[in-house]
Amino acid sequence: MYRVSVHYVRVIRPENRRQVSPRNYASDTRRASSQATRRRIVLGALDLVKAEGGLRDFTMELVAKRSGVSRMTVYYQFHSRAELIDALFDELVDRGHLVDGIARASEETDALMVVDRLVDAFCALWSCEPVAMRRLRSLASVDPSLEADLRARDDRRRVAVRMAVDRLAAAGGGGASASESIEALNALLSFELWDILGGREGRVEEACARVHALVNATIRIPSA
Repeated sequence: MYRVSVHYVRVIRPENRRQVSPRNYASDTRRASSQATRRRIVLGALDLVKAEGGLRDFTMELVAKRSGVSRMTVYYQFHSRAELIDALFDELVDRGHLVDGIARASEETDALMVVDRLVDAFCALWSCEPVAMRRLRSLASVDPSLEADLRARDDRRRVAVRMAVDRLAAAGGGGASASESIEALNALLSFELWDILGGREGRVEEACARVHALVNATIRIPSA
């Protein structure tokens, strides 16, 4: 004869029982696996972009090989090369902590510090993975399928710049019109200028210091 333990029955009484749908559990597991695979592909693609072969070797086949997945898996996660490159730009933004940097700038109460922190935010972005950033931006500049995304990203920088210029104007700073100030500051915070000012040669700190000096001169702040 089999007997059921009363104690065991108490342990699994309804109010203590956790309801888990097998379907939801399987769905969550698949989602986590898919996200892990996607992450693996992004990291493999980024390594490939930074490698000696650079963009010359940047094909979906080689990305798959570098990531340890099949070519079909790469296309399942990223339906096109452009979509994968978009994800790479997102990865660089995350690594450069740009969102946090812009948030810190907006939290400043002093208008000049808003600008200073904004310069820090973009210099941090350009400095985190300069080789990958340089190669991806150069590719986007000559590929029509990628140009629109790059332009949209640069337009988002303009939004942060407008915030800083508005804060300056409210504090009575800046000598030019708002539109002129936005265009000037947006250009000064570009990767291309940072690269010319020393980033290309690996002089990261020097490039950032020069950007700060140019921005300060533009909004008429004396250099230290």
